[in-house]
Amino acid sequence: MTPLQVPGGIEILVILLVLLFNFVVIALVVLGIVFLSRRWGGADESELDALRDRVADLEAQVEALAARGDEAAGDEGTGDDR
Repeated sequence: MTPLQVPGGIEILVILLVLLFNFVVIALVVLGIVFLSRRWGGADESELDALRDRVADLEAQVEALAARGDEAAGDEGTGDDR
């Protein structure tokens, strides 16, 4: 019985390239699954409601500041109102 030959030279390079290719493919599949799960996982309904409430609060603050600014300016009018 003859022993198996040890690969050398270009054979080792081919083996390393195949291993690298397999590693890259596996990594891309895993990253793709993670990306899609995070994208489709999205925000829950409670998070969306909280964001809507926050936007409503900020809009109310903007309106209050705009009203206060109009009162302070009087009837003169400023060029800042757009």
